[in-house]
Amino acid sequence: MTIRLLADNPEHIATLAAWFKEEWPSSRPLSEYVARFEACAQRDALPLALVAIERDQLLGTVGLRWDSVRLRPRLGPWVAAFYVVPERRSQGIGALLLGEAEMTAARLGFRELYAGTSRAASLLRRAEWSLLETLVYEGEDLGIFHKRL
Repeated sequence: MTIRLLADNPEHIATLAAWFKEEWPSSRPLSEYVARFEACAQRDALPLALVAIERDQLLGTVGLRWDSVRLRPRLGPWVAAFYVVPERRSQGIGALLLGEAEMTAARLGFRELYAGTSRAASLLRRAEWSLLETLVYEGEDLGIFHKRL
């Protein structure tokens, strides 16, 4: 398996958009998800996305963004848009994506990262992220995590 920049694999944008629309249903049209991933097809600026690929099969993604949790506008940059296909979860793919996101952020000159999650707290803790606070955001309990790079 390899972790690559979405910018080098734009053929996966439509699949990523469909996954996110299905995983986090909203009134947003699919085209908005597509546009968000198209904006992440960068190499040296935010937002950008990374993808996990094994034998040409897309397994997951993670993004780096300037903003994520609107209640915390002064924090950033953020690890966001984190997804692994359900049948491959708990197999280390998330940890590989997170590690590559951290290395990419460091390569871009960032000294710290933030993440907000209601699902991946244990992954972040294993990767030595610190919980800053828990808040209710869009109807869910959300942990806000921080890591110095």
